[in-house]
Amino acid sequence: MSAAACSGPERIGTEPDDTQRGRGPLSSIRVADFSHIAAGPYSTLQLAYFGADVIKVESSRHLDGWRTRDGNADKEESRPFADHNKNKRSVSIDLKHPDGVRLAKRLVSVCDVVVENFSLGVMERLGLGYDVLRKVRPGLVMMSLQGLGRSGPRRDWVTWGPSLMPLCGLTYLWNHPDAPEPTGSQTSYPDYVVALHAATVVLAALRRRDRTGDGCHLELAQSEVTATMIGEAFVDAYLTGRDPVPHGNGHPQWAPHGCYPCAGEDRWCVIAVMDDTQWRSLADLIGRGDLREDSGLGSAEGRRRRAAELDGVIGEWTRARTPREVMELCQGHGIAAGVVANGEDVVADPNLSSRGFLVDTDHPRQPGLLLPSVAVHLSATPGGVHHPAPLLGEHTREVLAEVCHLDDADIESLDCAEVLR
Repeated sequence: MSAAACSGPERIGTEPDDTQRGRGPLSSIRVADFSHIAAGPYSTLQLAYFGADVIKVESSRHLDGWRTRDGNADKEESRPFADHNKNKRSVSIDLKHPDGVRLAKRLVSVCDVVVENFSLGVMERLGLGYDVLRKVRPGLVMMSLQGLGRSGPRRDWVTWGPSLMPLCGLTYLWNHPDAPEPTGSQTSYPDYVVALHAATVVLAALRRRDRTGDGCHLELAQSEVTATMIGEAFVDAYLTGRDPVPHGNGHPQWAPHGCYPCAGEDRWCVIAVMDDTQWRSLADLIGRGDLREDSGLGSAEGRRRRAAELDGVIGEWTRARTPREVMELCQGHGIAAGVVANGEDVVADPNLSSRGFLVDTDHPRQPGLLLPSVAVHLSATPGGVHHPAPLLGEHTREVLAEVCHLDDADIESLDCAEVLR
């Protein structure tokens, strides 16, 4: 996209260098981020990685729940918030105050994108719906991330990532075949898949605006994105007429395929044998030539029939070794394997370290905090972490002066009226 077509109002200040905000291929894009918790903030983080000026609109009177996600009493000591809001600026505006709404409109008038993931109707009730904002900012791209969309009989349902998973069938399939209760995920897994979709769709809308000059209101129902994660099960059911069932750690074609116990407390490694050649290599590796020569195990179908037996044999071998030893031995013999990593494994992983994936964010209230950087480094525009997540309202005066062009007297007046809270 050309900078000329997609840029907002002229920037204030000096040309950015490597230490300043505004670095990267999206440096001409400004985002008003009204979102909270995970899906919205994580989507705008993807834009901030590549230089977009993401201005997070929040308030001490209605805290983003992610600021206390760790159970921390200090709103500046949440690690999830520090991760999801890197490279952003924070302005504190009470949107329940009439002057706060007017101020938010003024901010949007100099932004290219608005992102929100409130429950349906919240932005409209605040006076900040798309029909209003498009008038103050022609060409605005607005992304709304409601759980069940903005239309249909369930549009008013309030959802979270963990509730979207069972609603869309993911929890049922994310389980062991013989388990009485679904295992599911221990995190809001859909939020992150939704976030990456949302960032991509916003970029597509900006590209479209580059060509046509037209903005748009994007609706991305989180449930629809979540449902795509079981697309294979949908297709299988359509083609075979069979109801989908959970496979646990097994695989419908590959065998052996499982998560095996390793040396240490609660340590595991996944091994996936994808063909007969890999099976023979694994049998040799674990010292079971008898299994290698067993004609009943010469095919994946035969190995699946004896999966419990093989899992027991492989588990005996893996228990004597660390997860990394198992992974490296298997990979050295052409067999797919991977450590089930805990936090310490991630920090110590040589591949992640060599790629600069974990960075010290230099957070003023969380010194030494290592957090992920951008996962995909592009060759000409690599992106990355340039600033820690903001303190609440850290950039309020800066943004109001430099972006909204308010003078000191105006800002003081808003502060005295308790709008900037």
